[in-house]
Amino acid sequence: MKPLKVGIIEDEFLARETLKAFLERHCEKVEIIFMESDLESGVNAIREHQPQAIFLDIEMPGHSGTEILHLLGDTTAPLIVFTTAYANYAVDAFGLEAVDYLLKPIDIVKLRRATDRLRERVKKQAKLGQQSIAIPTTNGQLVLKADTIIYLKADGSYTEVHTKTERHFVSRKLIEMEELLDPELFLRVHRSYVVNVHKVAEYIRQANSSLRMGTGAIIPVSRNKKELVRGLF
Repeated sequence: MKPLKVGIIEDEFLARETLKAFLERHCEKVEIIFMESDLESGVNAIREHQPQAIFLDIEMPGHSGTEILHLLGDTTAPLIVFTTAYANYAVDAFGLEAVDYLLKPIDIVKLRRATDRLRERVKKQAKLGQQSIAIPTTNGQLVLKADTIIYLKADGSYTEVHTKTERHFVSRKLIEMEELLDPELFLRVHRSYVVNVHKVAEYIRQANSSLRMGTGAIIPVSRNKKELVRGLF
């Protein structure tokens, strides 16, 4: 098993060193490739070292950890585990597609679970990143990386394929498109919607359940899919 390459961004020296010690002593195969005490230095370290994941404090001088994606700009973001003494940031954290949210003082059992989730996500990302989908268009075929797809929506005999910045109309029904996708990574949550499970930011429990995607799009969850979705998220 290859080491999980992580960075730590934490302004408090004791908290930073404690987390480092916990990761090295109690979590299997974790390599800490940088530690930074502020967000701007952390962003530069991410660009330089390209960690698979970071453990990120939320309340730091000058910037909140929730600003990480804005500061990274076009740089590919690593997986994020937020660490904080405050529970009230949880919604914001998962809105940034955080893998986990650890309250201080850090619990070793929960830290181990977080690193296990990171490993699983890294494996799935690698699998997803290798997939490309050729979709028919009026001019021929458009090849999309599977990990750029946020969700797919049925539109009669057509399918809308939504990425972060674009919407493509495909001359295939949703059920045909679904057959091209990896069922471990894409999930039918409604007769008209298939979602990339890695792009879900929040499961909203209401009379009519729904998912909020990382882009802000709200996707309905059908009644017969509610238990499946609830168990997954």
